[in-house]
Amino acid sequence: MQRYACLYVPDFPLAARVRAEPALERVPAAVLEGPANAPRLAAVTLEARAAGLRPGQSVPQARALLPEALLRPRDPLAERAAEQALREAAESFSPRISGEGPGLFFLDITGEPAGDCSLPACRDAIASRPKELALAEGLAARARAAGLWARVGVADSRAAARAAAELRVGAAESSQGAPVLIPPGGAAAFLAPQPVRCLHPSPELAARLARWGIATAGALAELRAGDVSLRLGPEGLALHRAARGLDSREFVPEPHPTCFFEGKGFDWPLCELEPFARAAGEVLERLAARLASRGLACRALEVTLALDPEGRDTRALSLAAPTRDAKVWLGLLALELRRRPPKAPVAGVWASATPEESRLVQLTLFGPPAASPDKVSTTLARLSSHLGAERVGTPEAVDSHRPESYALGRYEPEPPSDAPAPLEAPGHIALRVLRPRVALTVRADAQGRPGWLAGPEAEIRGSVRVASGPWRVEDGWWTEEAVCREYWDVELSDGALYRIFLDPARNAWFADGIYD
Repeated sequence: MQRYACLYVPDFPLAARVRAEPALERVPAAVLEGPANAPRLAAVTLEARAAGLRPGQSVPQARALLPEALLRPRDPLAERAAEQALREAAESFSPRISGEGPGLFFLDITGEPAGDCSLPACRDAIASRPKELALAEGLAARARAAGLWARVGVADSRAAARAAAELRVGAAESSQGAPVLIPPGGAAAFLAPQPVRCLHPSPELAARLARWGIATAGALAELRAGDVSLRLGPEGLALHRAARGLDSREFVPEPHPTCFFEGKGFDWPLCELEPFARAAGEVLERLAARLASRGLACRALEVTLALDPEGRDTRALSLAAPTRDAKVWLGLLALELRRRPPKAPVAGVWASATPEESRLVQLTLFGPPAASPDKVSTTLARLSSHLGAERVGTPEAVDSHRPESYALGRYEPEPPSDAPAPLEAPGHIALRVLRPRVALTVRADAQGRPGWLAGPEAEIRGSVRVASGPWRVEDGWWTEEAVCREYWDVELSDGALYRIFLDPARNAWFADGIYD
């Protein structure tokens, strides 16, 4: 037998607004919708309801009842972000989920319930309660951790699970009630005393049933299916099946989105960087928390600014390494906005993060600990924000004869070696490369061997005591950037060792490096 859980957030536009602006949770507030010149209250908080505010009232009516009430318009960006956060809460308990509307998700929990027990509330519930109840309580706890008060119902059909989730139990005026679990085979009995509106018929169908005197789901279920289909059509037949605890549509799971989204609209346009950074920081913090809850990091971040009165400005932030440090993201965004400010005031911001699995490190028993991948990624991202992404990485050899040729690859620290250090270091010397190269004045003998050299600084000056070379280097002779050089290793009279080269095409000498 199929079992479904319904995750439902009452007054979802208000819940999404409270999630983006937590200060609204404990004050009289309401969310508006409708025409800009005559909006009406769509949802109100408990404090506002206690003062007499109700959905459907106009703004003048609300102001007359409660002048200090905070009235906010609906925020599509916050609602979209809250919808995705609620989806992730559902996915942490079942891979088969389906969204049926704003703040409403169904989970297929047929079989052995198994959820994500990373939250203390989930672990405590599973340790002390039956598994299905533990799953329902853990699901509500996960939604609350995402900033949303949700209710949960469990039943054999989706219609019964939704009716159970929407039923207020134990907290009649609260936004969150206790989970309602309908035992297997008991969906029809649970729905029988409930009003027909719990099945969410269309207004026309609800009015028609009311004229017939059918007020409860049980009364509708007692009718014959053939008579219902003949008089009410396919919509009435689907409602009849729902009243009997059956689903008329196959459950089709939805694929998981490939990016994480967070956003927020502003009550008024922002023109200064400091207030914008505070608002954007809240958005990025919520995005980082969601990534951390899934054990993911951000590989690519795209931030879009909603301009006033219209238009968008999208910025793609370059990350040297995957990270979920919101402060790093905010620093990169601030540098980008200072470099290229938006052309109009900003009315909203949203960010899309492409996730990547966090890298794990195997602990060693005897050797030194390896570098933490998260700390390495955060450090690289900070260096990238200060120096630029094109200057952070690991140098890699390329197929070229030029000594200065290299490519910049992704930095991957090697694990520390357990091998003991050698007792005696080998007798190698290092070459300190000079960039930019230093132009030299060189006196050569008849065979072309350098005998004396001097640079623009007094440190590089003197007669050549030993000269080894030349080593000819030719590269790219088939291109317009052909290179032909003659390299020498020279020792001056003061004992300094240099690597120099002659560019025959320009008849110019350069110091390329110093041996230490």
